[in-house]
Amino acid sequence: MRLARTLRRPRPAHARHFSDAATKGFSECPDFKIVDSTLREGEQFATTDFTPQDRMYIAKILDRMGVDYIEMVNPMAGKQAVEDCENVAKLGLKSKILVHTRCHMSDVK
Repeated sequence: MRLARTLRRPRPAHARHFSDAATKGFSECPDFKIVDSTLREGEQFATTDFTPQDRMYIAKILDRMGVDYIEMVNPMAGKQAVEDCENVAKLGLKSKILVHTRCHMSDVK
C-alpha cells in the first residue's frame, strides 16, 4: 500500500524539466544508423566460438532489435566464413549484412 502511494506522487520539477529536455533533444537528433559488430568482433575473445547456428540466431535477434547493419567476419578468413556470410544473407533480414575486406580485388570478388 505504501508503495502505491509513492508512485502517485508527482515528479519533482527538476525531473520533469530533464525529461522534457531529453525528449526535445532526441527529436532534433540527426538521422543515425546502428552498426553491430558482434559477429565480427565478438569472436576475437579467446573463450568465444560461435557455431553457424549461433551466428544465424544472433543475426535474427539483431535484426528484430532494429540494427541497421550487421558486420560479419571477412569471407576470406576461410570456407566456414564464406558459408556463414551466405547463410545469414539468405535469411532475408531487414538489416544489411556487411564485411570488412583488404584492399585486394581478389578479396572483393
